[in-house]
Amino acid sequence: MGHERTAAHSTWREERVGLRATWQESKGGDRAWWKLASVVACCALALVVASAAAGWAAAVSRLQHTALPLPGAVARCAPWVTGRRTLLILANPNRFKTGYKPTGENVLLHKWAEAARANGFRVVVQDQAWSGRLNSTDPSDVTRLIYATTHRLGLDCKALSENPEVACKVGYLGFFGKDPHSRGNCAKLGLTSRQVLTPYPLEGNPLRRSTFLGYWPSAHRLADTTRPSQPRGRRGLLLGKEARYFNPEHPDNLLGSNRSATRALVPDLIRAMLAAGFELSTTCAPRAECNLPPAVRSLPGLGPEEYARTLHRFSFLLGVGDPAISPSPLEALSAGVAYINPTVHGHIAPGRVYQHDPISRLGPPYVFNVELSNISSVIEAAELSARQWFDTYVPAEHTYEATVSRMCQWLSNEQSCACARARRDAQADGGAGARLCGAAEEPGMTSEL
Repeated sequence: MGHERTAAHSTWREERVGLRATWQESKGGDRAWWKLASVVACCALALVVASAAAGWAAAVSRLQHTALPLPGAVARCAPWVTGRRTLLILANPNRFKTGYKPTGENVLLHKWAEAARANGFRVVVQDQAWSGRLNSTDPSDVTRLIYATTHRLGLDCKALSENPEVACKVGYLGFFGKDPHSRGNCAKLGLTSRQVLTPYPLEGNPLRRSTFLGYWPSAHRLADTTRPSQPRGRRGLLLGKEARYFNPEHPDNLLGSNRSATRALVPDLIRAMLAAGFELSTTCAPRAECNLPPAVRSLPGLGPEEYARTLHRFSFLLGVGDPAISPSPLEALSAGVAYINPTVHGHIAPGRVYQHDPISRLGPPYVFNVELSNISSVIEAAELSARQWFDTYVPAEHTYEATVSRMCQWLSNEQSCACARARRDAQADGGAGARLCGAAEEPGMTSEL
């Protein structure tokens, strides 16, 4: 009996050991299968990732080698324009060289050239349309022409009057919306108010039907101008580079009585600002002719981009009557700097009220309209600008995108040439064709400004 029990127990142990071995062998097989499955899954995942990475790299490569339009640019501006899609700018070519004096006119020409290129047009700069030089651009083979100054237009007036098919393509940079010419050969051109190109809308101006192209502030496109929001303290910059703006006794200050009266207020105003504890800086040069106190710091010789970056140091930009409607106040707003905008009592042009009329409507905290003769109101505006600081402000009509869009509209508008042909053909049919364009084009510009 004991022997049988011992044998049975031994058999049970053998079966148990066998079962455990079988289970461990099965478990080991399962583990091997899972390891194999994991390896296969990892390989498949690696292939997917590698394929996606290759596709992404190819996409990036395609983007890098594709001429994408700039932000806001019109991808196909005036696609019907065939031949040479060219904007011819008639100006001193030195205006487009690095280091040239950054006047308001130069700022506009550079921005308009960039806007034309963004619309897919080639830009050429030369002294005269009919220069007679080798390799000069034929003005009859361009889309549009821009004359930078009255002088440049005057040089070509006779040739333009003999080539009406070119004259109708002309645009004239009218910073103040003035008639470029109304006498001599230029009077025969029949230029219309639509052919005057302006940096600001001319509301209430006799030439309000002029073409508003606008521009954008340089700081609007600088990558490093996004800075932490912070006050700039009681620091201001005096607007104006020329000594005659600040020195009533300057030899060149031989202007009208209203202008002279405004400039006579400037020295006392600056001394009062310094006495009130404001730090003032200036770009006026040469310093010896500017008639400014030693406490006013000098920042001469700044280029457009350096000037835009420097503006970030200040709370306000103080106008002193001149220069009129310069680009600087808009640059200041873009950099988060308030503009103190003085009245000028019509000494710049009849009907003008402020040094910078176009932005006078914005109001605080961006623009403070003041009387320079009321020194306490100027100091109060400076105090408010130091307290009510802001990061940046660019009016919608002065963004890069808006300017590029308006440039496309002007480049593609053939109304001037169509109306010129209609008026020419009207001589044979009693004026019926001319009446189609008379209301829109207003031939014969006024020179009331």
